[in-house]
Amino acid sequence: MDVSRAERELGYRPVHDYAASLPETVARLVDEVRGREWREVFPRLAARWGRTAFAYEAEDRAIAAGKAGGQTIVAPGS
Repeated sequence: MDVSRAERELGYRPVHDYAASLPETVARLVDEVRGREWREVFPRLAARWGRTAFAYEAEDRAIAAGKAGGQTIVAPGS
């Protein structure tokens, strides 16, 4: 997210940069969802993304076939 306008017009200064804040944010989200269906925890996100979000089955099939996005790939450890 670009905060340059808030910096320029309001003097906003973020406490952390994006990269520094990401691990804590991800850990909090994982804790929030742990043991629950993500669509239950984030119903508005689920409504917007529908059933296509996190379609890992399709990704797994592409990796197994050695192709993703039209490119030949090599799975880790291969």
